[in-house]
Amino acid sequence: MAAIIYANLLSDEGGRVIADCIDGSINPSGKLPFTYPRYANDLVHYDRKHTEDLNIDFSMTAYNPQFDFGFGLSYTQFQYADLRVSNDTMHMAADSVLITVKIKNTGLRAGKEVVQLYKSDLVASVTPSVKQLHDFVKVELLPGQEKTISFKVYRKDLSLVNQSLKTVTEPGDFKFQIAQLSTSIYVQ
Repeated sequence: MAAIIYANLLSDEGGRVIADCIDGSINPSGKLPFTYPRYANDLVHYDRKHTEDLNIDFSMTAYNPQFDFGFGLSYTQFQYADLRVSNDTMHMAADSVLITVKIKNTGLRAGKEVVQLYKSDLVASVTPSVKQLHDFVKVELLPGQEKTISFKVYRKDLSLVNQSLKTVTEPGDFKFQIAQLSTSIYVQ
């Protein structure tokens, strides 16, 4: 199949909205709020540890959902480019960085896109998640239109609960990802 419409908890007009989505009267722009499994009883979470990607043959192929958290389709296409970070090092407790990305509607229809910023702590005293959704914004673009989207990340946003049950921001490398683009910073 080419697409699945996930329509949970619809109101009285839900059937009409689904029909409008199928016939193209409206352009869908929602994103999955969970990971959709490839197989029955294959319950996997996007917020997982690296070891959960490890398969029984020791390859990193165990995480293989049908649709990942944050996935969604549209009748138009969006292109991401020029992912930048204002500073590649965070020094002080009050420091922050600005992450920007350009998004362009390369399709023939107006559409909305949810720009999702994910973060990954690459080395931590406790096992970090592969990636976590840090922030998102929904933007509407006409065909050919381009916008620059910005996200501010503070040092406290990179904290974790350590083995002593204290919330701390540990020094190390952090990766940020939007679509297939990524950048990193070092926290001192």
